[in-house]
Amino acid sequence: MAQHVSLIFFRRIPCDPQIDESGCCDIEVLLSQRAAFQFSDASPKPQSFFRGMQIFPGGKLEKDDASPLQGAYRELREEGGRRLADWLKSILQVSPERLMEINNFCFAVEVRPDDDLAGEKEFVNLIKLAAEHSSVDWYSNLEVAGFQDLAPYKDGVPKGVKAIFADEAGWIKQLTELISREG
Repeated sequence: MAQHVSLIFFRRIPCDPQIDESGCCDIEVLLSQRAAFQFSDASPKPQSFFRGMQIFPGGKLEKDDASPLQGAYRELREEGGRRLADWLKSILQVSPERLMEINNFCFAVEVRPDDDLAGEKEFVNLIKLAAEHSSVDWYSNLEVAGFQDLAPYKDGVPKGVKAIFADEAGWIKQLTELISREG
């Protein structure tokens, strides 16, 4: 079975000092909704992509990928478009420390308000979604912790149910713990 690689985009959300005096910093992550991708003819058989939330971008490590990071970057280009991939490359050339390794197959990049953009809307506007994705949005780590495991919903997530693959939710939890140790 091919290894799953992912790249998490996250941003820091300061805690309200009137509620929490610890100076902690919460995070939000960018997830995409994976829609069902239908082929124009009956062969090959239409494939289900669960129609749930997933880390954006993520996918399978391929034989041609020299490393898991290269695989995650390729997924970014395929799912988010060249403009977003070029933006990330330019950001990491200036600040390589912004790339965090969650484990051998999952990486994270912090989106900052001063990234030559006027805010997160402009960052999201860099993204040219691949056909199998229907939307991207920011979710807090607490929201993601409340999502159900997406794996049982092969034929589609029931209306009103928020779901993400358990390993991806685990990577977001690990990222949250890394950030809180930093702070």
